[in-house]
Amino acid sequence: MFIKGRYVGGVEEMVDLNESGELGEMLDTVGPKGENSGEPCEACGDLRFIPCLDCSGSCKVLDEKEVFVRCTRCNENVLYVFPHLFLEH
Repeated sequence: MFIKGRYVGGVEEMVDLNESGELGEMLDTVGPKGENSGEPCEACGDLRFIPCLDCSGSCKVLDEKEVFVRCTRCNENVLYVFPHLFLEH
């Protein structure tokens, strides 16, 4: 995960930071891009959705048994809610 352009770790580090309370402190310094600045989000153009990166628009992904299943990350339009939470102002 990146916060304000700085790599702070992967899943295990996020769990540790959350349990120690440090993650909350880090996230208190950021918010949705453009929220206070009046600038549109550069990543999604303020549409709040982006194309699914997991299935690349096919709505199908391989599961652990190498079988194609419906992608659970995106919606029926092959879009998922963009995680603005982790972008700097």
